Amino acid sequence: MHDEYARKKSVDVIYDSRLFNTEKLLNYPLFVFLFDLALENLDSEFKAELVKYHKLESKKRKYSETIRFYLNNTVDVLNNTNYEQLKEPKRTEIFTEGKTDADIIKHAFKVLTQGKDPYWGVTEIEKDNTSVAGGAQQVVSVLSKVAKETLSEYDKEKILIGLLDNDAKGYREFNGINDDLSLINDVTKRFDESNVFLLLLPIPNLKEYQSYNQDKQDFKFFEIEHYFSKDYLESHSMIKALAIGGVFEITGDKEAFKTKVLNEYNPEVFKNFVHLFNEIDNICKKDIQYVE
Repeated sequence: MHDEYARKKSVDVIYDSRLFNTEKLLNYPLFVFLFDLALENLDSEFKAELVKYHKLESKKRKYSETIRFYLNNTVDVLNNTNYEQLKEPKRTEIFTEGKTDADIIKHAFKVLTQGKDPYWGVTEIEKDNTSVAGGAQQVVSVLSKVAKETLSEYDKEKILIGLLDNDAKGYREFNGINDDLSLINDVTKRFDESNVFLLLLPIPNLKEYQSYNQDKQDFKFFEIEHYFSKDYLESHSMIKALAIGGVFEITGDKEAFKTKVLNEYNPEVFKNFVHLFNEIDNICKKDIQYVE
């Protein structure tokens, strides 16, 4: 009798627990997976009740992709993906060519919004040294595949943005022959009938950046780091002058530079990133106020 009471009491706790109702724990894919495992140890009659009460089967379908990712990858793989924090997956995901890009834009957003987390997640796509187009080619390849896949209704609502450097490789991929892409503006393309986009790094419409708007593809050199001022980049030995007047190539240690950037909290240092964030906000139909 006591055991039966204890079992029923434990089920009541699971029904009414603050973790499930107030904290909405089952909005987090990892906890959906763990909760499902835990229910295996309950009597079948209670399991059926709880599965129905918490709409567990629906949540498992909704988060199936994320749960599968947790099962198939080790912890070190989670960094700079939408799965690295125990939070409900974000509805917008940005894919960058490399790790330093991902870390820098996340930090820049926080500084320019006075500490707010980005409404988008970031996934880095490692460069393949055997690839002619490097990371840019991989970004386009991954998003092209996703845009063509048959996804759940939940996944179709997500906005995916592939971020390309506005350099020779990125420009080549952005302007490559692809019948599935439609032009939104000079720096944005959309895979037809999907929420999957390519975004070429927008060059700020400022005097000091005009030289980066080159017609010839091979003369394009604009990367994420160029959003920092020339003086700031020079002070960290990150650039060298090219024969093209006013154009500088990023040549320094990107990993070491990123480490220094992540310790910067002066909005003035990151002010030019607003040009990038405004384009992302336009795609996502967001109105974010950035520090001026």
